[in-house]
Amino acid sequence: MLAIIIGLICIVVGILWLLPPQYPGFGYAWDDAFRFIKGFLSLGLPFGGAIAVAAGISSIKDKITTKREEAKRKKEEKEEKKEEEKKE
Repeated sequence: MLAIIIGLICIVVGILWLLPPQYPGFGYAWDDAFRFIKGFLSLGLPFGGAIAVAAGISSIKDKITTKREEAKRKKEEKEEKKEEEKKE
């Protein structure tokens, strides 16, 4: 219960601290927070994009591998059926 109360107090203080400076007594960190967000986005977007591209390439490779394995399995099943037919 104490953790919830402290968490709510932190949320309220954080929001008041980040309010735009037009409110008297609040907004001490607005400029710093805005700079941080701009800096984070300028670095985060390219890295996030690179991760997305890598994940996409990996997904495509997995699909190709799966298709090859399925084709190989089907081919082996056909060969097994032919061998069984020959034995009969």
